[in-house]
Amino acid sequence: MQKLMFVYGTRPEAIKLAKLIKLTKQNTNFDVVICSTGQQKDLINNVNSALGIYPDIDLNLMRSNEPFEKQHMRYSTALFGVFKQETPNAIVIHGDTATALSSANAANELNIPVFHVEAGLRSGNIASPYPEEYIRTKIAQIATLHFAPTESAKQNLIYEKVNGEIYVTGNTEIDALKSTLEISIDLNDIYPFLDLQKNIIFVTVHRTENRNDKLKNIFNALIEISKRDDVQIIYSMHPNKIIQKASHMLKKRPNIFIISPPSPIITHNLLNHAFLIISDSGGLQEDAAYLQKPILVLRNETERVELITYNVGILVGSDTALIVENANKLFNNNSTYEKMCSGHLLYGDGTASEQILDCIIKYFNTNN
Repeated sequence: MQKLMFVYGTRPEAIKLAKLIKLTKQNTNFDVVICSTGQQKDLINNVNSALGIYPDIDLNLMRSNEPFEKQHMRYSTALFGVFKQETPNAIVIHGDTATALSSANAANELNIPVFHVEAGLRSGNIASPYPEEYIRTKIAQIATLHFAPTESAKQNLIYEKVNGEIYVTGNTEIDALKSTLEISIDLNDIYPFLDLQKNIIFVTVHRTENRNDKLKNIFNALIEISKRDDVQIIYSMHPNKIIQKASHMLKKRPNIFIISPPSPIITHNLLNHAFLIISDSGGLQEDAAYLQKPILVLRNETERVELITYNVGILVGSDTALIVENANKLFNNNSTYEKMCSGHLLYGDGTASEQILDCIIKYFNTNN
């Protein structure tokens, strides 16, 4: 039996690893250990309970507004101790977080193979997003198995001449999306103010690059869009204190409703009812493509390049005028809207977790 440790600490990691964890636990060839760093302790609890994944080890490492360099050092030290004690045959990590990089570095010091889910994403700009782009490239130098969500991600890894095997599997975000949409819920029971006869705009903002004046510019755009009588803006507010303080300018605005980050089940159902998504989230870009919903990406570049190539999303950064202009185009021009609703399978068909598990089984069969 192979001891396989899954390590995560943020909301997106938990959402995107949940199905793979469950599938692996059902396989009698594996002894599965789940370790949470607690990097986003305030955001992952409702994910764990909603998706039915419960950490065996909870390091509770979260510190508010801690610089990445200090965070990375603390996490690496703590995870080194965990791996040394648990001696897993391999670890599975996801994406581009401090948890992922610290796990990879600690495992590498102990000669433990690293399996990287959502490998190969690149914005092409090491400074944006930072530290995510830096983290991705560093993990790629360590990982034994690279699970690329798309062909372009695979080509990035080939170009970088990484070691290990590369597999194109689709994105596990779509696995999570499909499974949660199978759960029937009444959104009006949860949000009585929600008027599904109006055009719902679902909004999130969380990236470090969108702070201070940029955040104000984004919020000014939302205020302008909210003046339309035919919209409701549902703004899922990140718990970061800087974001929460800036969000006060949206309160008591007609047609803008601020909610706490809901569970994945509720989030995905809101997205499914949305007319438009406005966000800087990577996961929501993938969701938008599968659900065939236009998305205005609050960034100047994206590692989900397929979104732009196939005209499913538009990069608007934090430019107030650009956000408002493109939102109005989608409201006023049905042809423009329909053209952006065509990216259904860009990020897979919802079987990425099964494909990844097959690759992991193949690895152990070959290397034992």
